[in-house]
Amino acid sequence: MRGVLVGTRALPSLVQRVGLTEDQRPLRDLLITLLALAVGASCSPRKHLEAGSPNHGLWVLNSPDAELLGPLREGRQLLLAPLVSRSEGVVRAERTRRGLGLRLEGSDRWQIVDLALRAIQHPVDHQVLIGSEGALVVGPSQLPRETLPSVSHLPWLARQDGQHLSTAAVTLVPPDWGILPHSLVLIAGDGAGTSHAVTVDGVPHTLGGGRREALVLPAHANQNVRVEPGGAHLDQAFFARVEEVQATAGVPLLLRNWERNGDTKTQESTQPDPWVTPLAAHETLDLWFDPPHRAQPGRTWTVLVEIECAGIETRGAPRRESAPSTGWFCDVTSQLGLENLHLEGPAEQLTIAPTMGPGLAWGDVDGDGWVDLYLVQGSGRPETGPLPNRLLRNVEGQRFEDITLGSGAEATGAGMGALFFDADGDGDLDLYVANRGPDVLLEGDGRGHFSPVPLPAALTSDQWSAGIAAADYDKDGDLDLYVTRYLDFDLTKMERGPDMQSYQREDPLPMLPFAFPAGENVFLRNEGGLVFEDVTEELGLADANGRGMQPIFWDFDRDADLDLYVANDVSFNVLYRNEGDGTFQDISYRTGVDDPRGGMGLAIGDVDGDLDEDLFLTNWQLEANALYLSNLYSPYEAKHRRASFHDGTVAAGLVDSIGYTSWGAVLFDVECDGDLDLFVANGYTSPDYESTGICVGQPNHLLTNDGSGHFTDVSASAGSALSRALPSRAAAACDFDRDGDLDLAVTANNSVLQLLRNDAPRAGRWLGLRLLNGDTGSPAIGAEVTLRSGTRSWRRSLRAGTSYLAGNPPELHFGLGAVPDRIQAEIRWPSGATSKLELEVDGWRTVREAH
Repeated sequence: MRGVLVGTRALPSLVQRVGLTEDQRPLRDLLITLLALAVGASCSPRKHLEAGSPNHGLWVLNSPDAELLGPLREGRQLLLAPLVSRSEGVVRAERTRRGLGLRLEGSDRWQIVDLALRAIQHPVDHQVLIGSEGALVVGPSQLPRETLPSVSHLPWLARQDGQHLSTAAVTLVPPDWGILPHSLVLIAGDGAGTSHAVTVDGVPHTLGGGRREALVLPAHANQNVRVEPGGAHLDQAFFARVEEVQATAGVPLLLRNWERNGDTKTQESTQPDPWVTPLAAHETLDLWFDPPHRAQPGRTWTVLVEIECAGIETRGAPRRESAPSTGWFCDVTSQLGLENLHLEGPAEQLTIAPTMGPGLAWGDVDGDGWVDLYLVQGSGRPETGPLPNRLLRNVEGQRFEDITLGSGAEATGAGMGALFFDADGDGDLDLYVANRGPDVLLEGDGRGHFSPVPLPAALTSDQWSAGIAAADYDKDGDLDLYVTRYLDFDLTKMERGPDMQSYQREDPLPMLPFAFPAGENVFLRNEGGLVFEDVTEELGLADANGRGMQPIFWDFDRDADLDLYVANDVSFNVLYRNEGDGTFQDISYRTGVDDPRGGMGLAIGDVDGDLDEDLFLTNWQLEANALYLSNLYSPYEAKHRRASFHDGTVAAGLVDSIGYTSWGAVLFDVECDGDLDLFVANGYTSPDYESTGICVGQPNHLLTNDGSGHFTDVSASAGSALSRALPSRAAAACDFDRDGDLDLAVTANNSVLQLLRNDAPRAGRWLGLRLLNGDTGSPAIGAEVTLRSGTRSWRRSLRAGTSYLAGNPPELHFGLGAVPDRIQAEIRWPSGATSKLELEVDGWRTVREAH
C-alpha cells in the first residue's frame, strides 16, 4: 500500500469518537488498519493512459493496473523502470507476488527480436538515465538557482512530472560543489521519441525525446549556464556527478513465467523465448521476471530493459481512438497563460512543513472590472530558497498577464493563505499573505502596484500562519483581521513519549500534526490608517490548543454582527459568538459544532433553501466531511435570537468522502438552477515515500444539490480535468470570464494550478452583485442579500476569506433557475441600513449603499 498513512493523524479523535481506551489499543489499531486498507486505493499515485491513447508498447505490470513504459520503435532501445523514483512522471517497477511484470502489446508494425532485463544497484539519491552512449548513474542531483528569481522557472525543472519548459530561456546558477566534478543534466519530458534542438550557452545540442533520455554537458564552478529550450519539452534540469554504466554491470533478471491469451506457462530452458512468435495487433504477452535481491541500506535498484524490434507486415486492424470528452469543466490554465507550478521542500518530504500549501486569492487589483488572480508560491528547495508569488492580471477574460515584476506583490516565503481586502477603506484592494515565517501586508494603489505595511510583532515572527479572514467585527467602518497559526513547528518541541512512538506507522513523527504544539491565532483590530493592533489576548481569541487552518466570519445567528468560526486540524473546532459589545464568547460546545476531527476547509451557504446559512467542513482521510445544518429560531426579540445545528452529513448524501483527504470547499450554483452545489478539493497529506517523495494526488469531487439539501456525486459528468488526481489544496470560485457562471481555481501542493472553466449546461438565469459601501466605495464585507421571485427566495452573505487558504472575490453570484427578467432584492448593509430594490437578472450589477 503506497502513500497510505495507517491511522496516525486521525487517532486521537477516532479514539474519542468510538470510545476505545488505551488498554483497548489492539482493537483500536485493528479498526484503523481495516479502515486504511478499505480506502487505500484512493491514495494510489499511479498515472494511467487516458481512453483512446495508443496502447502498443511495453508496459510495467503494477497493482492495480499497468503503466506504459515506452512505445515500441524499430531497432534496439533502452527503457528504465526504477523501483524508487522522486518524480511522479517516471514509471516504476514493483515487486509483486508473481515477480517483476512486463506486458508486451502487439502492434501492426513491430516484432520483438530480443528482450533482456538487468538490475542496476545505486544509491537512493541517484538515478539511472539514458545518455547518448548508454545508461548513466547520475546523482545526487542539485537544483540550480536563477539569476532572475522574481520570474522563477525552477518549479518546471525540479521533477520529471510532465510539466515542461518549452520556450522561456533561463540562466542557471550552479551550486557550490567544492572540487568534485559535476555536469549539467537536461531531461526531455514527452517520451514520444522525437528529438528536439536545445541551445546551451549559444551552442545547439540535440535533446532526445525518449523517456528518461538525458543530455549531459560539462559544467564549471562559478559559471552560469544559459539554456534556451527552443520548443523542446524540457522537463528537468539539475547539476550532478555522472558515471557510465558498463555493459556488463548489473544483475540479469531471469524469466520466471509468462501468460499469453490467458494461457500461463512456466519458462524452461528448452523452450524458445515466448516473444519469438509475433503478437497480433492488440494481443498481449505478460512476462514475469525474478526480482533482484533486497538492496543494501541506502541503495535501490533500477531495472534496465533492452529490447530490439523489427518491422513486420500489418497483422491486424488499428484500434479506433475515441476523442475524450471535456465534461462540465474544461482546464483552460495553459490556454489563458496561467501555467503555475508550486515548489516547496526537499525532493523527499519527511516533515509536515512543505505539505500544506499553497493558497490563492481573487481580486480586481486595477479597477478595470475584471477579477485578477494572486498565486502563493512555496519555499522552494533548500538549495534555491523561497520563490516569488505571482500576480496575474485578467485581460477581459481572454488571457492572464503576469504583472508580478515591478508590482511590489512578489513576496517570497513559505506561502500559505492570501486575501485581498480593503484595509484602509480607500476603495481599492490591499493584500495579506500568510507564511510559515513572517507574514506580509501590502497596500494597493488601485492600479496593480503594492507597497509593504508594518505588522504587529506577533505576525513578523518565525511562526506558521495559515488562513486569513477579514470583517468589521466592531462596526467602526473598517475591516479587522483574524489569522490562524497552525503549528509551533520546532523539532525540539515534538512530543516524544511512548504513546507518540506507538502512533508511528509509515509516516515519520515530524509528519504528524499532533506531534507539535498548536500555534496561537492572532486577531488584529484595524485602528485606521493601515495601523493594526494585536487584541488577541484582550478578546480571548488565541485558541491556544487549536492548530488553526481556516477561519471564517459568519453571522450564524443573524443578529447583525459577525461571529467567527475556526477549523482546526486534529483539535476541536471553535465558534466564537460576537456579543455586539466588542467581545466574543466561545459557544462551540453548546451549539454542537466543536468538531474534533482533522478540520481543514470551510464553506458557508444555505444548502437547504430555508434562508439560514449552513456550515460545510472538510476533514482528513478516515473522517467524513461534515455538513452542519442551521436551525435558526427566535423565541424572544431579535437580539436574543439563537441558532442550533444538527449534523446533516448522512441525510445529505455526503458520507462517501471517507477515503479522501479534503481541503478547499466551495458552495456555488454550478448550473444556475437555483440551489447551491458543492466542490471539494482532495489530496492526500503524506508523500509516496517509495517514489515521488511528495504528496499523493486524489480526484476532486463535484456534487449537485436537488434543492432540498441532498447531494449527488456528478464528478464523472464534470470531466477528467476536474477529477484529475492531484494533491489539491485551495479552491475558490470566480466568474473570471463574466459569462454568468462560476469557474474554479484550484491549487495543488508541489504540482500545478488548475483554472477550470465552467461549461456545464445552463439550467436557469443568474445574477451577479458587487456591493459597495456608500462612504468609501470599498466592498461591503458583511452585507447580506435576500432575493425573492414568486414563492422562491435566496440569501447570500458577502465575506472575505473562505474555503482553505483562499481569498474569494468580493462579490456574490446567484443561480436563480426560471425567473422573470427582474427580481426583488433586499440588502442589509454592514452599517445596519437596509435597501430594497428591483434588479435585472442575467448580468453583473454594482450596487452602492445610499450615503
